[in-house]
Amino acid sequence: DVYNGTLNKLVPYEKLKQKYKLKDDEIAYIGDDLIDIPVMEKVGLPVAVQNAYSDVKEKAVFVTKTRGGEGAFREFIDWILTELGAYEKCLEDMKTKMLRDL
Repeated sequence: DVYNGTLNKLVPYEKLKQKYKLKDDEIAYIGDDLIDIPVMEKVGLPVAVQNAYSDVKEKAVFVTKTRGGEGAFREFIDWILTELGAYEKCLEDMKTKMLRDL
């Protein structure tokens, strides 16, 4: 699902939440500007990128060291997997799949 050019991000947020039957605390959201704050205040895991507006960073549980568009999402995924204790298993599973597909 992609929503481009949306100023009120709560509208697509609520649509996605309903479509996928999720609760606020089950959702992570990465923001960088003021229009992201209303959603960040609702979700269970608000995240900001390194070059986000300072007010956005204040709302975040995690701020990436990487700028938006330069690997911040990958950094976030690695952080989540590490926090869950699943990073090494994911790496091993990926290596196994890649070797199997050779």
